[in-house]
Amino acid sequence: ADAMWIVVQGSLMQIRGEVVIGSVHGGTSEAYFGEWALLREQQKNKGRHDEKEPHAREPPPKGGRRQVSVRTVTPCELWELSAENLEAIVAVNPSVKAALEREAHARSPDEAHS
Repeated sequence: ADAMWIVVQGSLMQIRGEVVIGSVHGGTSEAYFGEWALLREQQKNKGRHDEKEPHAREPPPKGGRRQVSVRTVTPCELWELSAENLEAIVAVNPSVKAALEREAHARSPDEAHS
């Protein structure tokens, strides 16, 4: 994964296989997707344990298969946040990564959200 997406306006549905499992709406605090893929990629690049965050929850197991897809429901405006820019943000404010991890785990009971 090389980016996550922020939904500025519009609505999208989250789909696993052919089943709608949720939605994302612009203008809300949960208006983003793709964070799991970035978290997994960062984990793969850094190894299984980060010494600075010994109690951080692990992202779901690595794998190349997409867990969740999104489809637009209404016209959308999306902003791309590249992996490099997210890493720069986290370097200045590490709590951003922890917040993304907490929210991703809360969104998906089976912790396979992407």
